[in-house]
Amino acid sequence: MKQYFILSRKSSYNFILAMILLGLYELFKVLFGTSLKVINGVDAWFQQLLNFFPYKTYIVSGIIFVIGLILFIRDYRNGVKISFKIIFFMFVEAFILAILIFWFLPLLMAFLKEHLPMQVRVHSANLFQKIV
Repeated sequence: MKQYFILSRKSSYNFILAMILLGLYELFKVLFGTSLKVINGVDAWFQQLLNFFPYKTYIVSGIIFVIGLILFIRDYRNGVKISFKIIFFMFVEAFILAILIFWFLPLLMAFLKEHLPMQVRVHSANLFQKIV
């Protein structure tokens, strides 16, 4: 357990997990999100931010990937060995947190709607789009 908490903080492990989660997100967007008319807040924020850059996501994604790769190589040179068991447990942890967010976010939104003026309304056609 102690090894998990030590290794899961390493840049290389976080880079691998982020690439896996990003890949799954993009895959599920393509498979299930074609008729989805709303985007999440992070996507909206990044779309606004990327409007300032030429070639938008290609350059920024490339820069982020290169930075992650540099951190991965640094960890590798410092003797960090990749354990797929640790990555699996990190994925499980992320999955559990996602389920909690998926469950609690509508409750939080209902609470906030009662106390704050908001114009947020999300109605997805199916469960898969909500998960994406």
